[in-house]
Amino acid sequence: MKTFRLPFFLTLFFCFVLCFSVSVEAQIGPDRGEPPKVQGDIDPYEVTLYQGQSYNNPIGTWKLSPGMRMLKIPNIGGSPNSILLGSRVGVLLFPVADFYARLDPDFVYRSPYTYMRVANSTPRLQYTGESLIVHRKDISDFLGVYILSGKSSGQFYPLPEKASDSAIIYNKLYYGGPFILEFIHGGVAKGMVMGPSPNPPSIYDMAVTVTSSNGVTLELPNPNINVYPYVLAQYKIEQISSMKIQYNFRPIKFTQSSIS
Repeated sequence: MKTFRLPFFLTLFFCFVLCFSVSVEAQIGPDRGEPPKVQGDIDPYEVTLYQGQSYNNPIGTWKLSPGMRMLKIPNIGGSPNSILLGSRVGVLLFPVADFYARLDPDFVYRSPYTYMRVANSTPRLQYTGESLIVHRKDISDFLGVYILSGKSSGQFYPLPEKASDSAIIYNKLYYGGPFILEFIHGGVAKGMVMGPSPNPPSIYDMAVTVTSSNGVTLELPNPNINVYPYVLAQYKIEQISSMKIQYNFRPIKFTQSSIS
């Protein structure tokens, strides 16, 4: 009777292993990495920040709920370098936590900016940041006011997150100056409302009361003031002790004459 020696079994075993590995590789296919993300992959009201470029290493995901004017994230918890946006939201990205922008020793080697608008998914952000405002992109609603102090320092003071809440009071504002105040709305075309508009958002739907430490009170917008933004020193506001922001949205009533 014919017997098989050990080399024959070893050869047979290696052939079996080789054929099995080729079969498995054919089923799995070559490793092409994670498929690239596109804007349609997420909810229309959702935003995801990534620490790496090209949507790598997610930092966090946030979603704008129904009835919300905006969503405030005062501390992102990382430095995003790419952002994935839903189709119905845009963001304001601030360089420092709590919606600040300032030039200090930590920012010596960075290009200073007050805030950056992002309207679409961006795999490589021009600047990074530490705080974020998420807002609806399809409604150009007011979000609040931005007070710039000097050339590279300032802070954003937002309205309440819920659209049903129309007013908010800030009793603690930082010192600095000279101050420049501008209104910020959710439209992505520009960050500052330059003048009265017959279409929403209208600058006259805002009511901002600024009180200085010396007791001077300034109400904005003022029909007699034709220059925007507002240089507060021109109205004897050197230091701000409190500020009230109110937004009374008034829908336009169209008539037959206005349509024609």
